[in-house]
Amino acid sequence: LLTLVLTTLLRHNLDEDAAQFASMVVGRVRSFNRRSLDTLSSKVFFYFSLAYEKIDKLENIRSTLLALYRTSCLHHDEIGQAVLLNLLLRNYLHYNLVDQAQALAAKTTFPESASNNQFCRYLYYTGRLEAVQLEYSDAYMHLMMSARKAPQDIGEGFSRSVQKLMVIVQLLMGDIPERSLF
Repeated sequence: LLTLVLTTLLRHNLDEDAAQFASMVVGRVRSFNRRSLDTLSSKVFFYFSLAYEKIDKLENIRSTLLALYRTSCLHHDEIGQAVLLNLLLRNYLHYNLVDQAQALAAKTTFPESASNNQFCRYLYYTGRLEAVQLEYSDAYMHLMMSARKAPQDIGEGFSRSVQKLMVIVQLLMGDIPERSLF
């Protein structure tokens, strides 16, 4: 019920209220220690980050996301680990904190049992990170894998972002992309 209220607040662009409510819901979810809530809690963490992103205060929740990530690692919550790792990488890249994002990506491993969508996002963020660090061949490889694994029928905005970055990386490597990509 709480996630339904939270998504309704986000849908109706009540962003300040959604951020406050999301903080309350995260506190409520943290008070439970049940494996049956792992999937639901990962959705709450995503909406928590989305609400703060909409009010442009992502830096306020970085420490909370790190604490949640540590907790999910200790509880072997692989769904939560995947979602929180992506949210942290997104948070760092949003503020151009490339060194911290690189350190996080280097010291963590992405859970193997995570969903395909989360893995696509992880590949996109690591590709973006490598592109910024001038590692174009690795960035192109990760972006290509992300484009292949992305769902074809939905997520057009994500696919478009991956394609744009892939074309830029290709141009920076000196290759000319196919005309069909343009």
